[in-house]
Amino acid sequence: MQVQAKKQQRILYVDLLRIFSIYLMMLLHISSGFTNPAVGSPIWHTGNIYCSSVRCCVPLFLMISGIFFLNPNKNYTFRHLLHNNIKRLTTAFLFWSVLYALYACYMNPNHQSRVVLKQLIQQTFVGHYHMWFLFTLITIYFCVPLLRVFSKEDHILRYALMVSFVCSFLLPDLALCTSRFTTLLQDNVENMHYSLLGGYAFYFLFGYKLYKQPVNKKQEVIAYILGLLGVLATIFLTYFYSKETGSTNQTWYGYIHCNVLFPAVAVFIFFQKRVSKWKIKAGMEKCILLLSSCSFGMYLFHDFLNAYFVQIGGLNWTQQIWLVIPAVTTLIFVVSFIVSFLLSKLPILHKYIL
Repeated sequence: MQVQAKKQQRILYVDLLRIFSIYLMMLLHISSGFTNPAVGSPIWHTGNIYCSSVRCCVPLFLMISGIFFLNPNKNYTFRHLLHNNIKRLTTAFLFWSVLYALYACYMNPNHQSRVVLKQLIQQTFVGHYHMWFLFTLITIYFCVPLLRVFSKEDHILRYALMVSFVCSFLLPDLALCTSRFTTLLQDNVENMHYSLLGGYAFYFLFGYKLYKQPVNKKQEVIAYILGLLGVLATIFLTYFYSKETGSTNQTWYGYIHCNVLFPAVAVFIFFQKRVSKWKIKAGMEKCILLLSSCSFGMYLFHDFLNAYFVQIGGLNWTQQIWLVIPAVTTLIFVVSFIVSFLLSKLPILHKYIL
């Protein structure tokens, strides 16, 4: 395995993967706004293709986390997780939720004060739409001591991944695909309560598994083929389901589906097997590490810019949508980095909300 570790003990391809995933996440949030027009229109197809192609971003974040939190050389006790990781996520969530709630109230200045106060409290504790991921991370962090037990022995890890894949991905997807003809499999799968056996924790475990035991050349090629098929499946299944309902059907946009799992695995393997071999100069490495260290703050802040984009009528742009979406995403990426970097220079904010 090609691992570039410097004095900072960083795995450089993982930092690049984190940066890439943040960019995909921003691209997802921008492109999703273009799936609101009439299903089948050129704008809708453009939004759907972009949305379908970048949904691997969330699984990749979890796979990256699994590399570090399941490392047997690091001691992640529950006390450590609670007082460091979980506490930090909680304070970050509350801080940014208040800011997003205040911004939402500012955008509706005509409401009565009582309504505004209720809205402020509700949105603070519910959180902005993109911050659902923090709840997921907190839940998984609570389970890290248990997941570390699975990861200690290779045969146990393989068994856990197999059960999780079959119960959380394969059977539910088969049930969904056959539900048009019969609900027998779907009813039985629902009775299994398969969610207890995997879900997002699967990505956490699988990221560590791939890092610990890289695939061979044949498996790499298979992963790329499945990844491409997964993206195509998301594009076409979303189109066909949306065409039937008359509006965008997000069933196959969900992250616990094989069509999203396969592209995530393919991208992870590409960075591990190919990007890790890139010759990166010291100056560029410093930039990569800086971007990676600011990625969490970029995730938290970026949707202020998305909201402004919507406010100025960005979703009404119909010319050169193929170029507009990545161009706006790149601008948001750069500005979010600048803001996150500046905030990181404030010790208290850097410690508790970034």
